[in-house]
Amino acid sequence: MNIISETSFIGGIAVKEFENLLETQFQESENLIPPQWFFLFENAEKKFFYSHAGDGAIQPDGIYYNTDSASSKKRITDIIDSFSSLNSGEIPKDLDFFLKELQFGLSEILLWIS
Repeated sequence: MNIISETSFIGGIAVKEFENLLETQFQESENLIPPQWFFLFENAEKKFFYSHAGDGAIQPDGIYYNTDSASSKKRITDIIDSFSSLNSGEIPKDLDFFLKELQFGLSEILLWIS
């Protein structure tokens, strides 16, 4: 066996052990906001923090939302009802799968804010 194949073989073992370690020791997370989050708020409820950016400039620095749970619950209930009334036979399969996942996530949020 030459040095290249030995290194590849040893590297392959190290990579496999590292992958096993990741699978058993760490949980993966994605840095994204789930789409269900945006159904909690209306556009008018979206507010910005502003900060001084230098040279007299003021710019949006952060976003916060101002709403109450009753409004969010009503909004989510209406959306879930409208999703339930859709005929899945007329919707493409991928979109239907996404809408069902979205509806499930919305029902989970509804339980959470109840």
